[in-house]
Amino acid sequence: GPFLWGRKAEASLISADETSMRVCASHNGYEPTIHKRSMRLLGNQLLIEDSLESANLIETVANYLLVGCEVVEAAPNIVRFSHVSGAEVAVICERAVMELCLSEWSTCYLQREPALALKV
Repeated sequence: GPFLWGRKAEASLISADETSMRVCASHNGYEPTIHKRSMRLLGNQLLIEDSLESANLIETVANYLLVGCEVVEAAPNIVRFSHVSGAEVAVICERAVMELCLSEWSTCYLQREPALALKV
């Protein structure tokens, strides 16, 4: 679909394995950076792994919006939060420092609302 309410990203399925309960896909919506995400079900936990890859030597920043979330613990390489649904989430970053910040999110075109974000 459209990214930043602009051009459409090209997404592709990299792999899907029912035995390991893992799916991996990518998109070019953050051009020139490719965003790859894999999700794997481990018992009652969902493991999500993201990678941002670029052929250019550029600084890439990812912002994860934490809409409906409350931070439980924040340290340089781990952030734990709970969602209004009751889900508890831990974000672990091995190669970068994470920072909580105020951002915005949009539920529809030209409408913005404040939101907590995790900047990596």
